[in-house]
Parts: sequence; structure tokens; C-alpha cells
Amino acid sequence: METQRVADAAQQAIIFRPPSYIERLDVHALFARPQPLEVELGAGDGSFFVQWAALNPEVNFLGVERLLGRLRKVGKKSKRAGLANARGLRLEASYFAEYLLPPSSVAA
Repeated sequence: METQRVADAAQQAIIFRPPSYIERLDVHALFARPQPLEVELGAGDGSFFVQWAALNPEVNFLGVERLLGRLRKVGKKSKRAGLANARGLRLEASYFAEYLLPPSSVAA
């Protein structure tokens, strides 16, 4: 039930908040289609992130950025590009990688 709620929310918003900051994230529930996942730690202003996601629609992309202003740029660029395979998360990259990212869940 919680996984479905996360998936529904993720489809409506590119930038999301995880349901828990202490439990592993179900990264595949964030996207409408089950596809390989690539994560960009430190997505910056999203220029590379959005272009790469647009060129690779068969892959889901998760951009992690700790600065809200940068993450908002990622969100705006992703929405303008009409990307269904891109999501953004505001969080410290090292914390995300160590505590929220499930083992063996990322292709790149």
C-alpha cells in the first residue's frame, strides 16, 4: 500500500520526499515503468542529468542534490522536457548512498 502511494506521488512530482529517512527506499516504485536505474549523485543544475535522461528513455534516472535551488532547476528542466523517467531527491549524497539506496538496485 505504501509503495503504491509513493509511486502515485512520484508520477505527479519529479522532486519527491522519501517515505522514511531511516529505511531503504524502494527506488523502483518511484517510476511508472520498471527499468534499469541510474543515479547521479550531485545533479547540479540538471543540465547533464536532463539531457542524459532524454536520450535514454529506456532507463530511469534519480538525481540526488542537497541544494534546494539546484534541485528546483532539475525539476523545472525535467518537466519542460516531459521526462517520465527522471526524479530528484534533496539529500546529502553520502547519506543516501549509505542508508537509503538498496544494495544492487542501480545499474550505473
